[in-house]
Amino acid sequence: MAVSAAPGFELVLDYDVAAKGCGTLGMASVTQNGRRLEPLDKGGEKGGDCARPKWATQAEPETPFINFRFDDGVRLQAAFRRLFAPRSVALRSLPQARPLEWVELELHPETDRVPHTDLELRFIPEGAAELDAIVWYGELSGTAEFERNIVRVLLPPRQRPGPGKLRVRVRPQADVFACEGFDDCRVEGLASSLETPFTVLP
Repeated sequence: MAVSAAPGFELVLDYDVAAKGCGTLGMASVTQNGRRLEPLDKGGEKGGDCARPKWATQAEPETPFINFRFDDGVRLQAAFRRLFAPRSVALRSLPQARPLEWVELELHPETDRVPHTDLELRFIPEGAAELDAIVWYGELSGTAEFERNIVRVLLPPRQRPGPGKLRVRVRPQADVFACEGFDDCRVEGLASSLETPFTVLP
């Protein structure tokens, strides 16, 4: 498993350690959009474990495609859309809804996607403690729809009416444009949040 260190998140690239050997990838020459990256830790055998190699990435918030190439005798590639772009989540529907009506959210950048288990919403009624809030999990409740960067979640039927605030926390995935030579390419640690006034109608 190779990890590229980056501000606030990690780029995780899975590969077959048994087949390639521990430490092999740490010796690779790595470039980001053609520029060579400096290694922070070459990994390898440490204390009986196979430590992950790490490189210092370069933030490019305006660049639409970020392409990492690893040359260890075999060319490996991992490319992502809008990897370093600022991330946010916005309320797309009206700031009010009745129980069992949809609340619609929009992720930015528009290329991001949301795994079902990485979305949390809670409504905190005015004057109530946060511990009294009802937390919604899309996958567990079966009341969420995911379409590109748009997320729709049903307001729970037992939600108490009245004003309050809606709090959203999401851990999106950057869109993978290419993953060649690795078993899996993903990003860990991306996050967006939103807190906005919201009213539950009777």
